[in-house]
Amino acid sequence: MPYSEYCYTSEVQTVNAKHQKKIVVIGHNPPRKDFSLDGTVVAKISKLCRILNYGYYELVNLYSIVTPNSSDIKSKRAATEENYESIANAVKTADLVVAGWGDNGANFGIDKEVTQKVTSETEQRGISFIYVSLTKKKNPSHIRWWPESKGLTSTLENNIYK
Repeated sequence: MPYSEYCYTSEVQTVNAKHQKKIVVIGHNPPRKDFSLDGTVVAKISKLCRILNYGYYELVNLYSIVTPNSSDIKSKRAATEENYESIANAVKTADLVVAGWGDNGANFGIDKEVTQKVTSETEQRGISFIYVSLTKKKNPSHIRWWPESKGLTSTLENNIYK
């Protein structure tokens, strides 16, 4: 089944309107068009916002192709210039950037290019680019696999990702 549709931002949500700061989370790829975001993903990003006193988040996609199959990401032109531009625009408005794409995000090498670009932008702006936890392969854990709320702490600012 050919996929010709791309999705650059999966979710923008206000968690606490009293706080104006924004977290940008870079996830793996969007769910299929006919599925909504996994409740676990939304709950974990929302919890991170509340713990760190951020008002809202934007979930952008490392790979913009809409597909449930990892093989489609490799076989299609999954990382377009528009996707890089979308990530860059989100990062420019962020107060904190969090990597959350998991091992599959690292499989095709695009994560390295995005990491380099995001690190450059965050360093120029003086904001942090962090991870919540790492996989056994030392990639930033997919959002779905972040620790439960008791494991999410404000010490995350020390988890600088490069």
